[in-house]
Amino acid sequence: MAELFTNLGINWKVLIAQIINFGILLFILKYFLYGPVMKMLDSRKEKLEQDKKLSDSLKERIEEIEKLKEKTLDQARESSQKLIKDTEKLSLALKEKMMNEARIESEKILSRTQKDLENQKIQIKEEVKKEIGAIVVSALEKSMGDFIDAGAQAKLSKKATELILSRSARSGEV
Repeated sequence: MAELFTNLGINWKVLIAQIINFGILLFILKYFLYGPVMKMLDSRKEKLEQDKKLSDSLKERIEEIEKLKEKTLDQARESSQKLIKDTEKLSLALKEKMMNEARIESEKILSRTQKDLENQKIQIKEEVKKEIGAIVVSALEKSMGDFIDAGAQAKLSKKATELILSRSARSGEV
């Protein structure tokens, strides 16, 4: 067999030395390079898994926050709609109350104005009666001044005044 290796050009001593060198190199590479590289790859793999879990939990949390945000917005919309409706009802009630108060106030003013007009009308009628009475008395005095004495004139004037006042009282012109 040694002849066979020599015929093939293989030196068995060099082959054994190369196998030993390869074993030593393999041991050195495995111990100093392969082990740390595998540890580094394993730690990166674990870190990636942790990051993926963290990312998934963050995505779930974001989805929960989005749902909560939508729920809060819906509640805010409902609250604002309710507030708007309540405000509209309140404003209508206030408007109605103000209209009623204005109507009552205008009726009071109208009633007061009518009373004032009635009082003025009565005063004017009284003044007109007095003036008519004075005119009638003056006309009687002038027309009868020469025919009747002063006492009879006073009696006649008083009687005319009473007659005018009594007729106006009977006809409802008081």
